[in-house]
Amino acid sequence: MLIHVAGGRRGEFNMRYGQPSVQPTPGFGHLFPFADEPQPDPQTGAWRGLLDRARARGAVPKLFHTDTASEYWRGDAGLVHVHATNGADVALAPQVRRYVFAGAQHGPGEAHLTQDTRFASRGANPCNLLDYRPLFRAALENLRAWVLEDVEPPASNYPRAGDASSSERGAVLSRLRRIPGFVTPQVRA
Repeated sequence: MLIHVAGGRRGEFNMRYGQPSVQPTPGFGHLFPFADEPQPDPQTGAWRGLLDRARARGAVPKLFHTDTASEYWRGDAGLVHVHATNGADVALAPQVRRYVFAGAQHGPGEAHLTQDTRFASRGANPCNLLDYRPLFRAALENLRAWVLEDVEPPASNYPRAGDASSSERGAVLSRLRRIPGFVTPQVRA
């Protein structure tokens, strides 16, 4: 399975009252668990993971998770690999690979510089031009080779606290504010 831009949310499919495209409001896709591996629910203390039932059946599929920078700015991409109660890195299952298309927006970029998004909104800064479709195609080919030919895919590549490749939101905003003319989001206290 190649799961793209889900972050720590799940699609609301095959369920009563589900809204597969709901973004701004909390819904079923925002419910715990967020990670493949079991961890404690901060509210109930129950240990659960997304792969629990598949693991119990002995049928854990090979998974690729891909996210863009948008899912990290949205705030939920880290939920799938950061421990829910202590913020530590969570080890991935052997059948799972995770990749981040760093600097990319939710949809692939286009070759013209504009502040108008494909969603009929306007950004404070020009939209990102990064077209990650070749990376996505490579991920799909690597997954195919892993499943059909048992060719080990590239190592996961995503931000982690353990190797200092992740940053706190405030630190990133501080660096972005140094770029002349760049508009950063207003942070609420």
